[in-house]
Amino acid sequence: MANQNIVSLTQENFPSEVLQSSSPVLVDFWAEWCGPCKMITPILDELAEEYEGRVRIRIDCALVPFLSADADLASRPEELARWGVLGCEAGSLLAATKVDGRVAPCSFTDATSLHVDDLARGWASDRGMAPFRDYAAAPPEPCASCTLRTVCKGGCKVVSGHAGEGIGPDPECPRVLDARAASSAPGAERPCGPEPAATPIPESPA
Repeated sequence: MANQNIVSLTQENFPSEVLQSSSPVLVDFWAEWCGPCKMITPILDELAEEYEGRVRIRIDCALVPFLSADADLASRPEELARWGVLGCEAGSLLAATKVDGRVAPCSFTDATSLHVDDLARGWASDRGMAPFRDYAAAPPEPCASCTLRTVCKGGCKVVSGHAGEGIGPDPECPRVLDARAASSAPGAERPCGPEPAATPIPESPA
């Protein structure tokens, strides 16, 4: 992103650039490996030029789980939600349609057996969506007690799946890293019993 009107968000500048901004802010969540994300870059560049000084455009990637490291931000989940700062919405407010018409929790997961023609009727009961929704609704620790839980929803499930952890918390989240370090320390006891087995990401039906 070379446009001088587009700023990359970090944990440090998020409060000043977004929460305390005197003008409207557009936050685009993207990833370097995301092709569709890159396709809208020219549009964002045009918007940044057209609305310079009136609408601030910010670019960020997988930011939400990392906000847990900032005690002030983590204490204000309602304010983050008001600004549209949300974590993993796969299977909830987000879905994708594959070329064969089958629906997936997001663009980077396999499709379920649900076809787009049956979306209205089968959305709530589709088994392929259930693991994503179930984790967000009742995650284990350290997500369960996190103040950002309702906003973050455990972070990107594709990231956790890529790390070989199935549907679980973002393994790079500062809170998750701290919890795992504490539980692996000599003599440490797991406060919630054994670490739960990872829920595998559903594979596309044959």
